[in-house]
Amino acid sequence: MVLTNQGNIRYTLKTRYRDGTTHIVLEPLDFIASLAALVPKPRANLTRFHGVFARRGLPPNSRLRNQITPKALGQGSPINDEIKSPAQRHTAMTWAQRVKRVFNIDIETCQHCGGTVKVIACIEDPVGPRRQSSNKS
Repeated sequence: MVLTNQGNIRYTLKTRYRDGTTHIVLEPLDFIASLAALVPKPRANLTRFHGVFARRGLPPNSRLRNQITPKALGQGSPINDEIKSPAQRHTAMTWAQRVKRVFNIDIETCQHCGGTVKVIACIEDPVGPRRQSSNKS
């Protein structure tokens, strides 16, 4: 990208177009508009799924999707037949299980002996614990 003497922007293309074009010249406002068009909308899902997981709208596209998704795998078992409230569904996984799943840190197993560890306290204060000063005046 180079600023020309006329105040336009000359952009060098990564690969040559079929007609042989290697550069394009744009006015600054057009250049900014081209860049802005590449920015995704806020809160837009950028993950795309293909194959069995592809979805178009709300219903799944593939007939095989129900056979491999976790929700469908648990259907029919006596545990999942009971109706749960949204709050109960969100608390199905403990905090320690979520940490293990996301960060691969098992805080329920002792690093030294391999025994079970019980969480007795959780500090959730954003400031966190502070060291007490031992200076006595």
